[in-house]
Amino acid sequence: MKTYFVSFFFLTLIVACGEQHSNQPSEVAQSSRAVINQQRQVSFPNSSSPNAEIVEDEAEIEEDSDSDFEDMEEERSPEESDVLALYNVCKANFKNTMLADIQKIEDSDEQEFNLADFMSSDARLHDVRGKVSNVVVYRIKTDSVYNYKEEDWGLKDERVFSYMTEHCAFEDYVPITTFSFDLNGKAIYMPLVDQGSNWVTWVSKRNDAGQLVSFVLDEKYGYGADITFWYGRNGMLDSMDYRGMTHDLTTYKYDNLLNLVSSHSKWSGSSETQGDDYVSYKIAKRDRFGNWIKRYKNITKEDRSEGEYHVFLNYEIEYRKIQYRDE
Repeated sequence: MKTYFVSFFFLTLIVACGEQHSNQPSEVAQSSRAVINQQRQVSFPNSSSPNAEIVEDEAEIEEDSDSDFEDMEEERSPEESDVLALYNVCKANFKNTMLADIQKIEDSDEQEFNLADFMSSDARLHDVRGKVSNVVVYRIKTDSVYNYKEEDWGLKDERVFSYMTEHCAFEDYVPITTFSFDLNGKAIYMPLVDQGSNWVTWVSKRNDAGQLVSFVLDEKYGYGADITFWYGRNGMLDSMDYRGMTHDLTTYKYDNLLNLVSSHSKWSGSSETQGDDYVSYKIAKRDRFGNWIKRYKNITKEDRSEGEYHVFLNYEIEYRKIQYRDE
């Protein structure tokens, strides 16, 4: 997924564990995916997550016309005067607490939990239960057995905390993302700032159920983006369509406990750039409300750019620091 909302830092570190080439992408894709799917069954470490079945709950996706969104109430980005001050405060906090946050999650040993309810449609969108106030997600790229070194991730690299980029709470390949919730469970997104410290405006729209359905990023300081969201009957995010410099259509699958288990992104850039990303998720740790705080990601990237076919296997650990209103 390549989307935008919240200002944050981008760090590129790909662990390419396998690669194949062919002049016949479709035939190789089938055989490669069979091997990859077999690898996925044994690639995750042991987990304390409860057993759950995968449930199909596809949304009825229809092409939304401009007139459909015209009737919806708009919400605009915060005023410019608040942007840099809030960003700098958050940036300093993450730099000072990141290693301690991760260590605290690793040391946690929550054996039992009561699965709390989602307090809003935004809470379902971000997969957090209970009376949540703030969320920070840390992502670490690892080797094939989910080991990593601090220096490999850039945890001590000052540049990670000095870049301002216009990524968002839905971005799944940047090292850190963050968002908050108000008392009614509505998500509060960090103001957007581009690499030149310019204020980037955005407009969002919601349907009658209060679900976020449209997010449009201004083209004034960048190349803009138009994001559309669809939801399943269970209220969870079913599909996300991103149109900017690239076009990404991502679909999501959940188990019967509404845990995200897999996603598939079909992406394209220029006429010569296209491919698919397949991601599997496995929860390793939960907090007392049943929210995941550590999980493993197994990522298969199939690149069909310029008439060639390449497969890359990548691995990540995600840590999630969640603060509640009763804490």
